[in-house]
Amino acid sequence: MLYIDWLKTIDEYNKYIAQATDYFGANHAKATALTTAYKKLAAMLDGKDPATQYADVSANILNGTTRPTWLTATNINVNTILSETTINGVNGTPDAYRDVWKGYHMALTDLLEAITKKAKELADAAQADATEALSKLEDITTDGKLTLDELPLLRREFEAASP
Repeated sequence: MLYIDWLKTIDEYNKYIAQATDYFGANHAKATALTTAYKKLAAMLDGKDPATQYADVSANILNGTTRPTWLTATNINVNTILSETTINGVNGTPDAYRDVWKGYHMALTDLLEAITKKAKELADAAQADATEALSKLEDITTDGKLTLDELPLLRREFEAASP
């Protein structure tokens, strides 16, 4: 069960990082924060100290090719992690486990809020452009003639709409 949750987290992380890259380009602060939280989560699940060893997590664990240490044992489940302080020789506490997941979800929420804000800005700008274009077309139709100022605009809009 935990492994399935981890695989879902990998998919979720990749999806939103790609979306952030589309909206903001590379190295957006909130995307970087999510990447750090994701690596800390992977480090914890792989039996490393998430505070200090998150940069050492292998790419195979981050992409789901290799199972993290905590998720390879057949006796590991959420109840075991939340009730034990050492699992397969890996130190951890229920609070630490919860805190790392919480950090990941907080970073994810921050990134999703930034993506939502950017999407709204883009939608508002597109609506403003459409409203302006409609207004100019209404000017053309109400007076029944094209002025010298309206002709180049109409030509550009026609060419942009043509395949």
